Amino acid sequence: MSNILFILPCRGFGGTEIHSLGLAEYFISQGHKVTFVFPDCLENSRITLGCSEAGIRRVYAPVDIDGARAECDFEQQKKISQEVLEQESSDLVLVAAPSPLNALGVLAAINEASRYAMAIFHYARSTFAVQKSVKGYFQNSIVSSKIQLICISQYVLDNVARAFDVPKSRFTVIANGVNIDKSREDYSRFLYEFGLEGKKILFTPGRYHQQKAVDILVEAIPKIVIENPDVHFLLCGDGPLKEQLAERAKELGVSRYVSFAGFFKNSYNVCPHVDITLLPTRDEGLALRLLEAFSMGAVIATSDAAYQDQIISHGVNGYIFESESADSLAETVNYALSDSDNHANVKAAAIETAKQYSFNGMLNKYKQCLNDLLLRSKNESETSGLTIVPHVSIELASLEFQSANGISLGCEGELKSVLAGDHDIEVSILLRGGKLAGAKVSSADLIGYEDSSLRLLTLLAKKPYEFSSYLIKKIAEKIEAKWELEEIPPWYFSEFLEPELRRVGIRSPLFDKVIRLRKSFFGNRERLIRFASVLEVVESTGRSEYLQAIIELESRGHITEVELQHLTASYRTTGGIVNRVSLAQSEKHKKSVIVFSSHYCFPPKNGSDRRVTEVIRGYANLGFKVVLCCFHRDTTTDMQTTIGLNEAYGAEVSIFRPEPKSKNIYTVAFSRIKAGSIRFDEFYDPALLSHFYDLCATWQPNVVYINYAVYGWLSLAVKNPSAKKILDLHDLLTKRVSTFAMLKRKFGEIKSTEDVDIDALEDSLKRVNEFRFLPEEIELYQNFDRILAISAAEQALLQGAVKPELVTLMSYVPAYLPFNGNETTASSQIRAVFLGSNNVLNIIAASILESISVKLSSLYPEFQLHVYGDVSKAMKEAGNSTLHGFVNCVDSVYQDADFALCPILYGTGQNIKITEALSKGVPVIAFQEAGLSAGVISGVNGILVTSISSFYDEIAELVRNPSRLATLKESCRKWAKNFFNTEYTLKILDEVSCD
Repeated sequence: MSNILFILPCRGFGGTEIHSLGLAEYFISQGHKVTFVFPDCLENSRITLGCSEAGIRRVYAPVDIDGARAECDFEQQKKISQEVLEQESSDLVLVAAPSPLNALGVLAAINEASRYAMAIFHYARSTFAVQKSVKGYFQNSIVSSKIQLICISQYVLDNVARAFDVPKSRFTVIANGVNIDKSREDYSRFLYEFGLEGKKILFTPGRYHQQKAVDILVEAIPKIVIENPDVHFLLCGDGPLKEQLAERAKELGVSRYVSFAGFFKNSYNVCPHVDITLLPTRDEGLALRLLEAFSMGAVIATSDAAYQDQIISHGVNGYIFESESADSLAETVNYALSDSDNHANVKAAAIETAKQYSFNGMLNKYKQCLNDLLLRSKNESETSGLTIVPHVSIELASLEFQSANGISLGCEGELKSVLAGDHDIEVSILLRGGKLAGAKVSSADLIGYEDSSLRLLTLLAKKPYEFSSYLIKKIAEKIEAKWELEEIPPWYFSEFLEPELRRVGIRSPLFDKVIRLRKSFFGNRERLIRFASVLEVVESTGRSEYLQAIIELESRGHITEVELQHLTASYRTTGGIVNRVSLAQSEKHKKSVIVFSSHYCFPPKNGSDRRVTEVIRGYANLGFKVVLCCFHRDTTTDMQTTIGLNEAYGAEVSIFRPEPKSKNIYTVAFSRIKAGSIRFDEFYDPALLSHFYDLCATWQPNVVYINYAVYGWLSLAVKNPSAKKILDLHDLLTKRVSTFAMLKRKFGEIKSTEDVDIDALEDSLKRVNEFRFLPEEIELYQNFDRILAISAAEQALLQGAVKPELVTLMSYVPAYLPFNGNETTASSQIRAVFLGSNNVLNIIAASILESISVKLSSLYPEFQLHVYGDVSKAMKEAGNSTLHGFVNCVDSVYQDADFALCPILYGTGQNIKITEALSKGVPVIAFQEAGLSAGVISGVNGILVTSISSFYDEIAELVRNPSRLATLKESCRKWAKNFFNTEYTLKILDEVSCD
């Protein structure tokens, strides 16, 4: 078994990435370990998902350069690549790049490190040219004979050799091959979905990119439809030119002949159901789409670019037209459509051509090249005269363990015996107090990154049962014998050892479960020792599934049913995924839903939590098994959420822990929103995408429900084509951002109420609806089957931007949870409340309340204003106001409230804080836009106002007239009791999930 390190210095998901994943899967099947190194970005999300599917370990590093030419850029890439090579142990490096220009720094680093490597180049145009200095850089980077240069076609070889002035003999051609997964799914459904029955269909799969020349195709459409008015063009893919192409089709008056189907996996399965597969490319290395179409027996029409005219004989195994020529394309397509009697022969010839480009044939060539390099590497190592005795030194540190000198676990010999028969090894394991150099508080580290240490850790992967059992029992013995429980929490061992074991590629499923489960014990010695007994059952029975071992142990009476339930509930707090679909998908739950809500907690603490809780409750009542995915908050909150949801709704909880880097990115991205701009790609986190993919792969959900638009990219992780994908917007983010931007232009930075010019506020009201949907936002929405709008206003705006049937109104209608509010009398205090986080909209609202409170306090001393939430930080106490700051739960806020205030001038959708108050039977005074969207009916459950002055007048009237206030409160209670119920959400979820 060898370690193969793939370095991909590119962004996107084209032929290079698809080809690399195919090679990696093959190498894994041959017993090799594979690691992918590539940049962390949204464009590479499909590589992340591909790695998750194939079990490929990932390392994120900015190894790409954006079409750079300057040597300083190559040197920066070289420096990053050198760091990767130093950190990652490998027997062979494989560099996969579209062009040598993408990888010059990588090759230079490999050359200097004298590492064995394959460099595979996928693309170089006939006009490709570089400067003399760049030629020299490349030539110097491939001096080492350990670097094997491969091109995926003769066309690429010729262009690379010419551009860099390198002899062609330095390169090897291994032509692309394709591995066809012929789907059982009926792809003829596209005929129905796009209304194409009876049409002649021309199918074009591929990116909407300049290279693919889809713009030439669009220009040719008018000339084709004149002769063939019954044709329809089905374009499948994604890319930056989609909107431009759609607009051009509209200008040419041919929109009705074109459908943009979007990206989907294995699109070649559509080929048998269409008349012609049309590939109008400007240039290629060796197009995978072409080879896939050959394999499917398609009738192909393509350009003569990139030696494709040497592969296709016109009218024999396909049809050829001149590249860059709309006239030639149209003429060829019209001829091909008229040549239908010959199509059976063309299809048969295409299948014969495909045999020349078989996936297995390509793999055999790579296998030979790989084995040659590995053999050379092995021979070099064996002749070096060195004898390596594997040695590992594991040092763990804990601030909660006070022995600074350290205590040996005294089990090195035992570990040797556990691994006897594999290799001679040297072992030392030490626990000491304090923190290790360069580590964070309460951290640990693994010492000795030499190859010998890595080899030993690889050996540990071979015997995960023994190693896990041995380590956990040793911990239990030490705790039982001499250490206090509080001094050495057992989960430290797994919490900090796990990343290092993963770093060297240990991927045993059982080992993953053992480590994750061990984290959940939180120092409970009895459960820890009991778990060691479970491992003994695993060893004795040879079972590879943890749950099966639990069942076996339970049958012996060692664990009761109650303890088993508690054990698995504790496990779920760690966010691990147990492969127990057979148990979770029992007779009781024929279907499942995965709900994603990033910062959710249970019991719910605010209106946002309650909306998600209503969704969970609704799906549970509809018979779904609910699996919630949310971010880590703290240990107590995670435990409460996990156990609480399980007990209340039988829900599973998977906790995701963002890396510190990701947390910072989220913080910056949300700050940008408050500043008036948004970039959806800033919220992308490949670790979260991978975690969510694992969830979807495990549970195979019927429905995936994603809360909040900025996480809409998680829909990429849903591989089940029949799963319903639902996006809950919560508020219209684009309008919110536009409002923030408008306020910033008008008032500058607003950090406190002192920055607000109240007299100028109402003049800005007419500007709040001036916004537009971003193109990437619309593209994101179109990945979903349904979009849930929280107000009728949002629904109307969305339906003007996307297909109206995509949008469904689901207002926030929680259960009625009344409080016994205080009775208002002429002599009692009157208590008004306002809640808000520290953002611009709430600061503006707070400034209005400050001015109102000052006026009211001098006239009506019985009036009391209470402000809750972080918006208090931006305020000063004025009049009879009290600033309470953040509260953990808003329920108590409404306990003694007479009415709630919501002076939000610029509503961004249904205001949840208004609905929250109404659901408690507390009336609300609000501005008209925000109040109407939240269901305020003036005089029934609150009061709507249209100006700041009328806001003051209505509050003063309620304070002056206690009987009117009492009547309004009673009316609100009656309205809320009739209006709020759990049936509304249930009905909407049933409609969007089960239709």
